[in-house]
Amino acid sequence: MNQFFARPLGAVILLLAITGSVFAEENSPAGAITLRESLARAAESNPGLKALAYELRISEARREQAGLRPNPRLGLELQNFPGSGEFADGGRAEITLALSQIIELGDKRQLRVGVEQAGYGVAETGIAIRRLDLAAEVVRRFIRALGDQELLAAQRLRLELAEQTLVTVEARVQAARSPVAELHRARAARDRALLDQRRMETDLLVSLHRLSALWGETQTSIASVRADLYALPAVSNFDQLLAATRESADVQNLLSEARMRDAELRLAEAQRRPDVTLGAGIRRLEEFDDVAMVFSMELPLTLYDKNQGNIRAAQARREQADAVFEARLNQAQAELFGFHQQLLQARAQTEFLRGQVLPELELALQQTQTAYERGRYSYLELADAQRNLMEVREAIIDSATRYHGILAEIERITGQPMALPAN
Repeated sequence: MNQFFARPLGAVILLLAITGSVFAEENSPAGAITLRESLARAAESNPGLKALAYELRISEARREQAGLRPNPRLGLELQNFPGSGEFADGGRAEITLALSQIIELGDKRQLRVGVEQAGYGVAETGIAIRRLDLAAEVVRRFIRALGDQELLAAQRLRLELAEQTLVTVEARVQAARSPVAELHRARAARDRALLDQRRMETDLLVSLHRLSALWGETQTSIASVRADLYALPAVSNFDQLLAATRESADVQNLLSEARMRDAELRLAEAQRRPDVTLGAGIRRLEEFDDVAMVFSMELPLTLYDKNQGNIRAAQARREQADAVFEARLNQAQAELFGFHQQLLQARAQTEFLRGQVLPELELALQQTQTAYERGRYSYLELADAQRNLMEVREAIIDSATRYHGILAEIERITGQPMALPAN
Protein backbone atom coordinates (compact mmCIF):
# COMPACT_ATOMS: atom_id res chain seq x y z
CA MET A 1 0.00 0.00 0.00
CA ASN A 2 1.17 3.53 -0.70
CA GLN A 3 3.07 4.98 2.26
CA PHE A 4 0.69 7.93 2.19
CA PHE A 5 -2.16 5.75 3.37
CA ALA A 6 -0.13 4.53 6.34
CA ARG A 7 0.34 7.95 7.92
CA PRO A 8 -0.82 7.92 11.54
CA LEU A 9 -3.34 10.77 11.52
CA GLY A 10 -5.13 9.67 8.38
CA ALA A 11 -5.11 6.06 9.50
CA VAL A 12 -6.72 6.99 12.80
CA ILE A 13 -9.41 9.05 11.09
CA LEU A 14 -10.23 6.28 8.65
CA LEU A 15 -10.20 3.69 11.42
CA LEU A 16 -12.70 5.78 13.34
CA ALA A 17 -14.98 5.78 10.35
CA ILE A 18 -14.66 2.02 9.96
CA THR A 19 -15.13 1.11 13.61
CA GLY A 20 -18.00 3.58 13.80
CA SER A 21 -20.05 1.34 11.58
CA VAL A 22 -23.33 0.47 13.19
CA PHE A 23 -23.86 -2.61 11.05
CA ALA A 24 -23.09 -6.08 12.32
CA GLU A 25 -20.90 -7.71 9.68
CA GLU A 26 -19.71 -11.20 8.93
CA ASN A 27 -17.84 -12.67 6.01
CA SER A 28 -19.88 -11.61 3.01
CA PRO A 29 -20.93 -14.10 0.32
CA ALA A 30 -19.73 -13.78 -3.26
CA GLY A 31 -21.06 -10.63 -4.90
CA ALA A 32 -22.07 -9.03 -1.58
CA ILE A 33 -20.05 -6.40 0.25
CA THR A 34 -20.03 -5.09 3.81
CA LEU A 35 -19.49 -1.52 4.94
CA ARG A 36 -16.07 -2.40 6.34
CA GLU A 37 -15.02 -3.85 2.99
CA SER A 38 -16.38 -0.80 1.17
CA LEU A 39 -14.36 1.56 3.36
CA ALA A 40 -11.21 -0.51 2.93
CA ARG A 41 -11.56 -0.55 -0.86
CA ALA A 42 -12.16 3.19 -1.02
CA ALA A 43 -9.18 3.89 1.26
CA GLU A 44 -6.89 1.86 -0.96
CA SER A 45 -8.16 2.65 -4.45
CA ASN A 46 -10.02 5.96 -4.45
CA PRO A 47 -8.52 8.11 -7.25
CA GLY A 48 -8.90 11.31 -5.24
CA LEU A 49 -7.01 9.91 -2.25
CA LYS A 50 -4.11 8.86 -4.44
CA ALA A 51 -3.78 12.44 -5.67
CA LEU A 52 -3.59 13.72 -2.09
CA ALA A 53 -0.11 12.23 -1.67
CA TYR A 54 1.24 15.12 -3.74
CA GLU A 55 -0.05 17.68 -1.23
CA LEU A 56 2.45 16.52 1.38
CA ARG A 57 5.24 16.25 -1.18
CA ILE A 58 4.60 19.85 -2.19
CA SER A 59 4.61 20.97 1.43
CA GLU A 60 7.84 19.10 2.12
CA ALA A 61 9.49 20.77 -0.88
CA ARG A 62 8.37 24.21 0.29
CA ARG A 63 9.76 23.51 3.75
CA GLU A 64 13.09 22.48 2.23
CA GLN A 65 13.22 25.64 0.12
CA ALA A 66 12.44 27.85 3.11
CA GLY A 67 15.49 26.55 4.96
CA LEU A 68 18.00 27.47 2.26
CA ARG A 69 20.37 30.41 2.73
CA PRO A 70 20.59 33.20 0.11
CA ASN A 71 23.11 32.46 -2.62
CA PRO A 72 26.37 34.48 -2.65
CA ARG A 73 26.87 36.88 -5.54
CA LEU A 74 29.93 37.24 -7.73
CA GLY A 75 30.39 40.64 -9.32
CA LEU A 76 32.79 42.06 -11.90
CA GLU A 77 33.21 45.84 -12.17
CA LEU A 78 35.28 47.70 -14.79
CA GLN A 79 36.01 51.42 -14.21
CA ASN A 80 37.81 54.09 -16.27
CA PHE A 81 37.48 52.02 -19.43
CA PRO A 82 36.92 53.15 -22.08
CA GLY A 83 37.24 56.88 -21.82
CA SER A 84 38.74 59.92 -23.49
CA GLY A 85 42.04 61.67 -23.20
CA GLU A 86 44.35 59.93 -20.77
CA PHE A 87 41.71 57.24 -20.17
CA ALA A 88 41.39 56.36 -23.86
CA ASP A 89 43.92 53.54 -23.91
CA GLY A 90 42.65 51.84 -20.74
CA GLY A 91 45.93 52.39 -18.97
CA ARG A 92 44.16 53.77 -15.93
CA ALA A 93 41.41 51.16 -15.84
CA GLU A 94 40.36 49.55 -12.56
CA ILE A 95 38.94 46.02 -12.58
CA THR A 96 37.21 44.72 -9.45
CA LEU A 97 36.16 41.12 -8.83
CA ALA A 98 34.09 40.84 -5.66
CA LEU A 99 32.03 38.27 -3.78
CA SER A 100 29.05 39.40 -1.67
CA GLN A 101 26.74 37.59 0.72
CA ILE A 102 23.43 38.59 2.30
CA ILE A 103 23.46 37.96 6.05
CA GLU A 104 19.89 37.43 7.27
CA LEU A 105 19.24 38.89 10.69
CA GLY A 106 16.41 38.20 13.10
CA ASP A 107 16.30 34.41 12.56
CA LYS A 108 14.39 34.90 9.31
CA ARG A 109 15.45 31.56 7.88
CA GLN A 110 14.28 29.63 10.94
CA LEU A 111 11.02 31.58 10.92
CA ARG A 112 10.44 30.78 7.24
CA VAL A 113 10.92 27.11 8.06
CA GLY A 114 8.46 27.54 10.92
CA VAL A 115 5.83 28.91 8.54
CA GLU A 116 6.24 26.00 6.14
CA GLN A 117 6.30 23.52 9.02
CA ALA A 118 2.96 24.91 10.18
CA GLY A 119 1.75 24.74 6.59
CA TYR A 120 2.69 21.06 6.55
CA GLY A 121 0.47 20.57 9.59
CA VAL A 122 -2.40 22.29 7.76
CA ALA A 123 -1.86 19.98 4.80
CA GLU A 124 -1.89 16.92 7.06
CA THR A 125 -5.11 17.84 8.80
CA GLY A 126 -6.63 18.87 5.48
CA ILE A 127 -5.87 15.44 4.09
CA ALA A 128 -7.38 13.85 7.19
CA ILE A 129 -10.56 15.84 6.54
CA ARG A 130 -10.70 14.73 2.93
CA ARG A 131 -10.21 11.12 4.00
CA LEU A 132 -13.01 11.51 6.50
CA ASP A 133 -15.18 13.10 3.82
CA LEU A 134 -14.54 10.07 1.64
CA ALA A 135 -15.40 7.67 4.45
CA ALA A 136 -18.60 9.60 5.12
CA GLU A 137 -19.52 9.47 1.44
CA VAL A 138 -18.89 5.71 1.39
CA VAL A 139 -21.27 5.34 4.34
CA ARG A 140 -23.90 7.52 2.66
CA ARG A 141 -23.82 5.56 -0.58
CA PHE A 142 -23.71 2.24 1.24
CA ILE A 143 -26.78 3.21 3.27
CA ARG A 144 -28.55 4.38 0.11
CA ALA A 145 -27.83 1.04 -1.55
CA LEU A 146 -28.97 -0.82 1.56
CA GLY A 147 -32.21 1.17 1.66
CA ASP A 148 -32.85 0.49 -2.03
CA GLN A 149 -32.12 -3.17 -1.42
CA GLU A 150 -34.67 -3.32 1.40
CA LEU A 151 -37.25 -1.48 -0.69
CA LEU A 152 -36.74 -4.00 -3.47
CA ALA A 153 -37.20 -6.87 -1.04
CA ALA A 154 -40.42 -5.29 0.22
CA GLN A 155 -41.59 -4.75 -3.34
CA ARG A 156 -40.97 -8.39 -4.18
CA LEU A 157 -43.23 -9.31 -1.27
CA ARG A 158 -45.80 -6.89 -2.61
CA LEU A 159 -45.62 -8.50 -6.05
CA GLU A 160 -45.92 -11.95 -4.53
CA LEU A 161 -48.93 -10.81 -2.55
CA ALA A 162 -50.49 -9.27 -5.66
CA GLU A 163 -50.02 -12.52 -7.58
CA GLN A 164 -51.56 -14.55 -4.77
CA THR A 165 -54.47 -12.12 -4.60
CA LEU A 166 -54.96 -12.41 -8.36
CA VAL A 167 -55.23 -16.19 -8.05
CA THR A 168 -57.82 -15.80 -5.29
CA VAL A 169 -59.82 -13.24 -7.30
CA GLU A 170 -59.76 -15.42 -10.42
CA ALA A 171 -61.15 -18.32 -8.41
CA ARG A 172 -63.92 -16.17 -6.96
CA VAL A 173 -64.82 -14.73 -10.37
CA GLN A 174 -64.93 -18.19 -11.93
CA ALA A 175 -67.20 -19.28 -9.09
CA ALA A 176 -69.40 -16.24 -9.78
CA ARG A 177 -68.78 -15.00 -6.25
CA SER A 178 -67.12 -11.73 -7.33
CA PRO A 179 -67.68 -9.36 -10.25
CA VAL A 180 -65.34 -9.43 -13.25
CA ALA A 181 -64.29 -5.85 -12.47
CA GLU A 182 -62.40 -7.12 -9.43
CA LEU A 183 -60.37 -9.38 -11.71
CA HIS A 184 -59.34 -6.38 -13.83
CA ARG A 185 -58.37 -4.45 -10.71
CA ALA A 186 -56.31 -7.36 -9.41
CA ARG A 187 -54.49 -7.74 -12.74
CA ALA A 188 -53.75 -4.01 -12.85
CA ALA A 189 -52.42 -4.14 -9.28
CA ARG A 190 -50.17 -7.07 -10.21
CA ASP A 191 -48.87 -5.26 -13.32
CA ARG A 192 -48.14 -2.08 -11.37
CA ALA A 193 -46.32 -4.08 -8.72
CA LEU A 194 -44.21 -5.67 -11.45
CA LEU A 195 -43.34 -2.28 -12.96
CA ASP A 196 -42.44 -0.89 -9.54
CA GLN A 197 -40.17 -3.87 -8.92
CA ARG A 198 -38.33 -3.29 -12.19
CA ARG A 199 -37.89 0.38 -11.31
CA MET A 200 -36.50 -0.51 -7.90
CA GLU A 201 -34.13 -3.03 -9.45
CA THR A 202 -32.77 -0.18 -11.57
CA ASP A 203 -32.51 2.08 -8.52
CA LEU A 204 -30.50 -0.56 -6.67
CA LEU A 205 -28.20 -1.12 -9.64
CA VAL A 206 -27.51 2.62 -9.85
CA SER A 207 -26.82 2.79 -6.11
CA LEU A 208 -24.35 -0.10 -6.31
CA HIS A 209 -22.58 1.55 -9.25
CA ARG A 210 -22.31 4.84 -7.34
CA LEU A 211 -20.87 2.98 -4.36
CA SER A 212 -18.26 1.05 -6.33
CA ALA A 213 -17.26 4.22 -8.21
CA LEU A 214 -15.68 5.42 -4.97
CA TRP A 215 -12.91 2.87 -5.42
CA GLY A 216 -12.57 3.47 -9.14
CA GLU A 217 -14.79 0.78 -10.65
CA THR A 218 -16.59 1.69 -13.85
CA GLN A 219 -18.44 -1.63 -13.93
CA THR A 220 -19.53 -2.71 -10.48
CA SER A 221 -18.53 -6.16 -9.29
CA ILE A 222 -20.98 -6.20 -6.38
CA ALA A 223 -24.51 -7.53 -6.54
CA SER A 224 -25.69 -6.53 -3.08
CA VAL A 225 -24.67 -4.98 0.23
CA ARG A 226 -24.65 -6.91 3.48
CA ALA A 227 -25.85 -5.24 6.69
CA ASP A 228 -28.76 -5.11 9.11
CA LEU A 229 -30.67 -1.92 8.39
CA TYR A 230 -32.84 -2.31 11.46
CA ALA A 231 -30.02 -2.57 14.02
CA LEU A 232 -30.24 0.91 15.55
CA PRO A 233 -27.45 1.36 18.10
CA ALA A 234 -27.70 3.71 21.04
CA VAL A 235 -25.56 6.85 20.83
CA SER A 236 -23.81 9.16 23.27
CA ASN A 237 -25.84 11.93 24.87
CA PHE A 238 -25.72 15.39 23.37
CA ASP A 239 -23.20 16.80 25.86
CA GLN A 240 -20.71 14.07 24.98
CA LEU A 241 -21.26 14.69 21.28
CA LEU A 242 -20.78 18.40 21.84
CA ALA A 243 -17.47 17.85 23.61
CA ALA A 244 -16.30 15.59 20.79
CA THR A 245 -16.64 18.38 18.22
CA ARG A 246 -13.59 20.13 19.74
CA GLU A 247 -11.45 17.10 18.92
CA SER A 248 -12.68 16.64 15.37
CA ALA A 249 -10.50 16.77 12.28
CA ASP A 250 -12.15 20.03 11.19
CA VAL A 251 -11.24 21.70 14.48
CA GLN A 252 -7.69 20.34 14.33
CA ASN A 253 -7.35 21.76 10.84
CA LEU A 254 -8.49 25.19 12.03
CA LEU A 255 -6.04 25.04 14.94
CA SER A 256 -3.25 24.13 12.52
CA GLU A 257 -4.17 27.10 10.37
CA ALA A 258 -4.07 29.37 13.43
CA ARG A 259 -0.57 28.10 14.23
CA MET A 260 0.47 28.86 10.67
CA ARG A 261 -0.89 32.42 11.02
CA ASP A 262 1.12 32.81 14.22
CA ALA A 263 4.25 31.73 12.37
CA GLU A 264 3.51 34.16 9.52
CA LEU A 265 3.12 37.00 11.99
CA ARG A 266 6.46 36.22 13.64
CA LEU A 267 8.13 36.16 10.23
CA ALA A 268 6.57 39.49 9.23
CA GLU A 269 7.80 41.09 12.45
CA ALA A 270 11.30 39.69 11.88
CA GLN A 271 11.35 41.08 8.33
CA ARG A 272 11.10 44.54 9.85
CA ARG A 273 14.81 44.19 10.65
CA PRO A 274 16.89 44.73 7.48
CA ASP A 275 19.52 42.28 6.30
CA VAL A 276 23.20 43.13 5.89
CA THR A 277 25.14 42.51 2.68
CA LEU A 278 28.88 41.95 3.14
CA GLY A 279 31.32 41.89 0.26
CA ALA A 280 35.03 41.35 -0.37
CA GLY A 281 37.12 41.28 -3.52
CA ILE A 282 40.25 42.17 -5.44
CA ARG A 283 40.77 45.33 -7.49
CA ARG A 284 43.33 45.52 -10.31
CA LEU A 285 44.87 49.00 -10.80
CA GLU A 286 46.30 49.11 -14.34
CA GLU A 287 47.96 52.49 -13.83
CA PHE A 288 50.20 51.14 -11.05
CA ASP A 289 50.21 47.51 -12.15
CA ASP A 290 49.08 46.56 -8.63
CA VAL A 291 46.17 44.88 -6.92
CA ALA A 292 44.30 45.82 -3.75
CA MET A 293 41.65 44.32 -1.53
CA VAL A 294 38.20 45.87 -1.32
CA PHE A 295 35.55 45.36 1.35
CA SER A 296 31.94 46.53 1.38
CA MET A 297 28.89 46.51 3.61
CA GLU A 298 25.34 47.48 2.70
CA LEU A 299 22.59 48.12 5.23
CA PRO A 300 19.18 49.46 4.13
CA LEU A 301 17.96 52.48 6.06
CA THR A 302 14.43 51.72 7.23
CA LEU A 303 13.20 55.27 7.00
CA TYR A 304 9.92 54.50 5.23
CA ASP A 305 9.39 50.77 4.71
CA LYS A 306 9.42 48.98 8.06
CA ASN A 307 7.22 46.17 6.76
CA GLN A 308 4.39 47.67 8.76
CA GLY A 309 1.77 46.86 6.12
CA ASN A 310 2.68 43.18 5.99
CA ILE A 311 2.72 43.03 9.79
CA ARG A 312 -0.79 44.46 10.01
CA ALA A 313 -1.97 42.05 7.32
CA ALA A 314 -0.47 39.12 9.23
CA GLN A 315 -2.13 40.32 12.43
CA ALA A 316 -5.48 40.56 10.63
CA ARG A 317 -5.09 37.05 9.20
CA ARG A 318 -4.34 35.73 12.69
CA GLU A 319 -7.43 37.40 14.13
CA GLN A 320 -9.43 36.15 11.17
CA ALA A 321 -8.34 32.59 11.95
CA ASP A 322 -9.80 32.95 15.46
CA ALA A 323 -13.06 34.32 14.06
CA VAL A 324 -13.32 31.50 11.52
CA PHE A 325 -12.63 28.96 14.26
CA GLU A 326 -15.47 30.26 16.42
CA ALA A 327 -17.84 30.51 13.46
CA ARG A 328 -17.12 26.98 12.24
CA LEU A 329 -17.36 25.53 15.73
CA ASN A 330 -20.69 27.25 16.35
CA GLN A 331 -21.98 26.05 13.00
CA ALA A 332 -20.89 22.48 13.70
CA GLN A 333 -22.50 22.51 17.13
CA ALA A 334 -25.74 23.91 15.72
CA GLU A 335 -25.79 21.22 13.03
CA LEU A 336 -25.02 18.63 15.65
CA PHE A 337 -28.04 19.64 17.72
CA GLY A 338 -30.30 19.34 14.69
CA PHE A 339 -28.87 15.96 13.72
CA HIS A 340 -29.19 14.68 17.28
CA GLN A 341 -32.87 15.63 17.43
CA GLN A 342 -33.52 14.07 14.02
CA LEU A 343 -31.70 10.94 15.13
CA LEU A 344 -33.92 10.55 18.19
CA GLN A 345 -37.02 11.10 16.09
CA ALA A 346 -35.97 8.59 13.43
CA ARG A 347 -35.23 5.98 16.08
CA ALA A 348 -38.55 6.53 17.86
CA GLN A 349 -40.45 6.37 14.58
CA THR A 350 -38.73 3.18 13.45
CA GLU A 351 -39.25 1.40 16.75
CA PHE A 352 -42.89 2.50 17.01
CA LEU A 353 -43.75 1.44 13.47
CA ARG A 354 -41.96 -1.90 13.77
CA GLY A 355 -43.11 -2.68 17.28
CA GLN A 356 -46.73 -1.55 17.19
CA VAL A 357 -48.09 -0.47 13.82
CA LEU A 358 -46.61 -3.20 11.62
CA PRO A 359 -47.90 -6.16 13.71
CA GLU A 360 -51.37 -4.61 13.78
CA LEU A 361 -51.45 -4.16 10.01
CA GLU A 362 -50.11 -7.67 9.40
CA LEU A 363 -52.89 -9.06 11.57
CA ALA A 364 -55.44 -6.82 9.87
CA LEU A 365 -54.34 -8.03 6.44
CA GLN A 366 -54.53 -11.64 7.50
CA GLN A 367 -58.05 -11.17 8.83
CA THR A 368 -59.12 -9.15 5.79
CA GLN A 369 -57.74 -11.84 3.48
CA THR A 370 -59.75 -14.50 5.31
CA ALA A 371 -62.87 -12.36 5.29
CA TYR A 372 -62.50 -11.68 1.56
CA GLU A 373 -62.17 -15.36 0.77
CA ARG A 374 -65.40 -15.94 2.70
CA GLY A 375 -67.14 -13.13 0.86
CA ARG A 376 -67.49 -10.83 3.85
CA TYR A 377 -65.16 -8.09 2.53
CA SER A 378 -64.83 -6.57 -0.92
CA TYR A 379 -61.71 -6.53 -3.06
CA LEU A 380 -61.29 -2.79 -2.39
CA GLU A 381 -61.06 -3.46 1.34
CA LEU A 382 -58.47 -6.16 0.71
CA ALA A 383 -56.44 -3.88 -1.57
CA ASP A 384 -56.62 -1.11 1.02
CA ALA A 385 -55.26 -3.43 3.74
CA GLN A 386 -52.41 -4.51 1.45
CA ARG A 387 -51.57 -0.90 0.57
CA ASN A 388 -51.54 0.17 4.21
CA LEU A 389 -49.15 -2.63 5.09
CA MET A 390 -46.77 -1.78 2.23
CA GLU A 391 -46.81 1.92 3.10
CA VAL A 392 -45.78 1.17 6.68
CA ARG A 393 -43.03 -1.21 5.54
CA GLU A 394 -41.66 1.51 3.27
CA ALA A 395 -41.93 4.06 6.09
CA ILE A 396 -39.91 1.76 8.36
CA ILE A 397 -37.23 1.39 5.70
CA ASP A 398 -37.17 5.16 5.19
CA SER A 399 -36.86 5.98 8.90
CA ALA A 400 -34.20 3.31 9.49
CA THR A 401 -32.25 4.58 6.48
CA ARG A 402 -32.52 8.14 7.79
CA TYR A 403 -31.28 6.99 11.19
CA HIS A 404 -28.09 5.51 9.78
CA GLY A 405 -27.60 8.48 7.46
CA ILE A 406 -27.93 10.95 10.33
CA LEU A 407 -25.60 8.86 12.47
CA ALA A 408 -23.02 9.05 9.68
CA GLU A 409 -23.34 12.85 9.63
CA ILE A 410 -22.82 13.00 13.40
CA GLU A 411 -19.70 10.86 13.10
CA ARG A 412 -18.48 13.16 10.32
CA ILE A 413 -18.92 16.26 12.50
CA THR A 414 -17.32 14.75 15.60
CA GLY A 415 -14.71 12.66 13.80
CA GLN A 416 -15.39 9.83 16.22
CA PRO A 417 -17.62 6.74 16.29
CA MET A 418 -20.58 7.64 18.46
CA ALA A 419 -22.32 4.27 18.49
CA LEU A 420 -22.59 2.48 21.86
CA PRO A 421 -23.53 -1.16 22.40
CA ALA A 422 -27.29 -1.44 22.69
CA ASN A 423 -28.61 -3.03 25.86
